[in-house]
Amino acid sequence: MANLNKLRQVNPHWKPSKSFIEDQEAAKQKVEADKYDGNIDPVQKVLAQQIEELEHKDAKIQENKSSPCANNDSERPKEFSEIYKEIANKVIDDIEDQLFELINEYSEDYDELYWNRYLTDDAPVELLDAAFENYHEHYDNIFKIIMKHFITN
Repeated sequence: MANLNKLRQVNPHWKPSKSFIEDQEAAKQKVEADKYDGNIDPVQKVLAQQIEELEHKDAKIQENKSSPCANNDSERPKEFSEIYKEIANKVIDDIEDQLFELINEYSEDYDELYWNRYLTDDAPVELLDAAFENYHEHYDNIFKIIMKHFITN
């Protein structure tokens, strides 16, 4: 019988019956009353310890249920689809940054694309703006080719 009680205490899905709870409450009240009288026998002492252990385990189970990491899907802080989107957005941001750096790095070898490197800061504003637009036009064209490759493959 003692082994069965241990199994019940460990199993988080076990719900005590009404009579079990009433017996435990009666034993707890008797122990409390006997504490004041000074009449505690060894069996009551063991029962009091078991009751305290049960209450402690129950508190831990309740704490785990309220945890955001609980096993119940309904209690998860986020849906999996939201988590997937967050991760994908982070990866997309990183890929875009890396693509930007790679396109710029490889494009530096082609003087035909970037005539703006021959301009100085004292060049007319219109010419600097045209160079900036030219740079972005080439970048966009290269980026489109890369994205088309990923979409079709």
